Amino acid sequence: MKPLWAYGALGTIAFLAFLLLAAPATLVADQIGSRLAGFTARGVEGRAIRGALSGVRWREIGINRLTWRWRPLALLGGQLGVTFQTEDPDIQLASQATIGLNRQITLADLTGSLPLTRVSHLAMAGHLPLEGQLVLDLRKLAVDTTGRPTSAQGAIRLLNLRVNLGQPLPLGDYELRLESAGTEGIQGKLKDLNAPLSLEGALSLQPDGRYRFTGQAMVRDPGNQSLRQAMGLLGPPGADGRWPLNFSGTLPL
Repeated sequence: MKPLWAYGALGTIAFLAFLLLAAPATLVADQIGSRLAGFTARGVEGRAIRGALSGVRWREIGINRLTWRWRPLALLGGQLGVTFQTEDPDIQLASQATIGLNRQITLADLTGSLPLTRVSHLAMAGHLPLEGQLVLDLRKLAVDTTGRPTSAQGAIRLLNLRVNLGQPLPLGDYELRLESAGTEGIQGKLKDLNAPLSLEGALSLQPDGRYRFTGQAMVRDPGNQSLRQAMGLLGPPGADGRWPLNFSGTLPL
């Protein structure tokens, strides 16, 4: 015979499932909006278990349409869980998202791609005229209510990266590997993928948004005068032909 608490737990889960089956899609939109500052949607359709948002905006990022379907097993952990994907000519994203009682949003198996210009204002390179494609392959990404990352595991690739100083200057392809390190925040290792600009470095991102990047860069082809002149804006290289890199600051809210 099952103990009373087991029947009570099953009854609670069944009741919550019934509420979600009957709830409108605005429930999901309201939950996201209350937990992610700056999130808005122009249109909502469907139900909580399966619906769509149109005209989605978060800060300066706009997405034509976002669809989702409910993951009922997330209720066992006291979370609202959905599988979502975007429908946008520029931004293709897909993930399994959960919203917890602590107001944190966690994305699992986040994959997709989008133009770097659509998100550069959110990162430490926001003041640089960078162009290219941002490709995401993250096993996990958790963000707080301000949208700042609190933990991450996986890879981010920058493909066909270039800086536009009047005319595009190719820099190449790069990969950033991310791992969470408990109270030390998120740690990352950046390296080039045989790019014109050889680059390697380490990134540290604290939960409060403070970051530091240290590394070194070198022009792989000594005959690439355009790239050498652009790097000259950082000053002369060291005796080994490498430019030391050291940046720090705080991600914008």
